[in-house]
Amino acid sequence: MTDAPREFQFGLVMAGAISAGAYTAGVMDFLLQALEAWEAAKARAPDAVPNHVTRLRALSAASAGAMVGAILARALATGVTPVTDVGTPPDLPDPDPARQRAPFRNPFYAAWVQNIDLRHLLGSQDLAPRDAKVVSVLDSTVLGAIGANVLRVDGAARTERPNYLANPFDVFLTTVNLRGVPYGFGFSGQATGYMHKMTAYADQRHFTLTWPNEGAAPPSPGTVDTCPVPLDATRIAAAGNWQKLMDTALSSGAFPIGLAPRLLQRKAIDYDERLWPVPESDPLTTVPGTPPTHECHCMTLHEITPCWPDGIRRADPDPAKTGADPAYDYTYWNVDGGLMNNEPLELVRRVLAEGGRNARAGDKADRAVVMVDPFPNGSSVTKDYDRDIDLIQVILRMFGALKEQARFKPDELELAAAPEVYSRFVVSPIYTDATGKRVEPAMASAIMGGFGGFFCEAFRRHDFQLGRRNCQRFLQRYFALPLNNPLFDGWRDDPARVARYSYADDDPKFPGRRLAPIIPLMDALDPDVTPDAEVPAPARPHAADVDLGALRARVHDRVNLVAPRLIDGVPVSGFMRWMLHALWRAAILVGLRGKIVDEIMAKIAREIAVFG
Repeated sequence: MTDAPREFQFGLVMAGAISAGAYTAGVMDFLLQALEAWEAAKARAPDAVPNHVTRLRALSAASAGAMVGAILARALATGVTPVTDVGTPPDLPDPDPARQRAPFRNPFYAAWVQNIDLRHLLGSQDLAPRDAKVVSVLDSTVLGAIGANVLRVDGAARTERPNYLANPFDVFLTTVNLRGVPYGFGFSGQATGYMHKMTAYADQRHFTLTWPNEGAAPPSPGTVDTCPVPLDATRIAAAGNWQKLMDTALSSGAFPIGLAPRLLQRKAIDYDERLWPVPESDPLTTVPGTPPTHECHCMTLHEITPCWPDGIRRADPDPAKTGADPAYDYTYWNVDGGLMNNEPLELVRRVLAEGGRNARAGDKADRAVVMVDPFPNGSSVTKDYDRDIDLIQVILRMFGALKEQARFKPDELELAAAPEVYSRFVVSPIYTDATGKRVEPAMASAIMGGFGGFFCEAFRRHDFQLGRRNCQRFLQRYFALPLNNPLFDGWRDDPARVARYSYADDDPKFPGRRLAPIIPLMDALDPDVTPDAEVPAPARPHAADVDLGALRARVHDRVNLVAPRLIDGVPVSGFMRWMLHALWRAAILVGLRGKIVDEIMAKIAREIAVFG
C-alpha cells in the first residue's frame, strides 16, 4: 500500500497597500494559476510531477490587502481566468462600475486595474444629497459598486473544494473599530469592585469558506474567534454573509480622511466569546537561579468578558454574569485596519500552529506564513534632525508615531527575513532592468503616499504584472525547502523528478544542499524549462500616461464641492458660518481657490516626474 503524500500548509498575510492592491492582486492571480496547473498535472500524470500536497489554510489581511482577500475568497469558490497578457484581459468592464452587469472572469484584474480610478474617487455621488456631510476627501461610493461586481457570479461556482485548499479556509480581516470595546481589570490593593478600564479599538472579523458537501468544518485550533461567519462557497451573492465579507473588506480599506469610514454591525456577545492568548507560565513558580527565557511559547486562549455599560450588559441578577445581552446589535464605524495592524501575521500563525509553534528548521518545517507586503516598513529616522517644530508638525508627527508604534513588530518581520527560518516568507515588489539592476520605485503605486496607482490604468497595469512576475520568481526560487524535508519523501528517490524539480542551494553555508519548491511550477509556467513562460517585466509607465488637464478639472470640482460642506459642519454660530462661506466665495476673486488646486497639481506633477 502506497503511503499518503505528505502535506504542507501555508497561510497568507496581505498587508495594507492603498492603490498597490493591484500588485497584491497580481501576486494572487499567479499563485492560483500555479496551484491549478500543478493539480491538473498531478491528475494527468501523478508519477511525473511532485506528488506532495500543499494546502492554503488561512488568510489575514488589512486595508487594500483585505479587499484583495475578499476577492480571493470569491476566486477560490469560482475559479478565475488568469491574466497571462495584460494587453488582452479576460474582462472588458463597463467604464461606470455602477452599470456593470456581466460577472468578472478575473475579479483581481477587473476590480484593481480596470474598475477603480481617480476619476471615480474625485466624483460627487457621496455629496449628492444636499444634507450629506463630508466624511472623506475622496468620493468612496464607487467602492461599493466594485464590491457588488466582485460578488456577481453566473452560477458556475465549484461544487467541490479544490485540493490545494484546506477545510475550513479561515479568513481574518482587520479593522479599526471607532466605537471600541470596553474592558475592565481588577488590581490587588484596591477597594473591592475597583476596575482599571481601557478600550480596545484594533478589531477583526473572522470568516470561514466551506463547501456544503463536506459538512460542518471543524473549528480551527488557535483561532481567536469561536463563532466565525460561514461562507457557503456554492452560494455567492451580494447579500447575506458574502456581503458581510465585502463590507468588512471595504471597512478595512477605509484609509483615514482619504476614504469614507464604514458602518458595521454584529452581536455584542461576539466579543464575549473572543479568545485572547495569555502566557501560561506562572511567575510565582519560576525556579530560582534558572536563566530567563526570552521566548515563551506556552500560550493558552482565554475569554475576557468586556466591561459593557448598562443597556448593553445582560440584565441578570447574578453579578458574576457581566456579558452582553445576546440580542444587542453592536453597531460601529470603522476605518483602515492597517492603521493599527497592517501586517496581521499572528492571526494566521496561530491557526497554522494550532495553539503551539511552527517548526522553523528546513528539514522539519511543515507549514509557513507567506506575507505579501507591497510597502515593507521603512523608517523616517535619519542622521540629521530638524529641531524646529510648530503645532501642526506636532500633530502630524504624533499621528505618525502612534500609527508606527501600533505596527511595531520587529520580532515577526525579523523571523520572516531570516534565511534559516522556513516557516515565514515575504513577497515584496522588486523591479530590475535589463542589466539586473534594481529600479526604484519598483511600483507606480508607490508615489503620492501609495495613492499613485489611482492616477491612471497604465500605473495599475504595471503593478499587477509586476505582482505576477514577482510571484513566479518567489515560487520558483524562494518558497522552497531542503530536499531532505519529509514533505518530499514521496518523490525524492525518483532521479528524473529530482533533476527536474530541485536545484542547488546557492547559500555557501550549505554546500551541496539541494532545495525543492513547495509549489512547483509546471513546464508551461516554469522559465527554467520554457523560457517564454517567464512573466515579462512590465513596461515602465510614463508621466505622460496621466492626463493632468482632466485631473486638474476633477480636483478643482472636488475642492469646490467639499469646502462649502466642510464649512456647514463647523461647530460655530450661524453668523460665523455665514462669514466663513462669504470668505470662501471671496477666495475665488483673489485667486486663492486656484492656488489650492495649483499646489495639489504641482505635488502630483513632481511625484509622477520620477517616471519621466
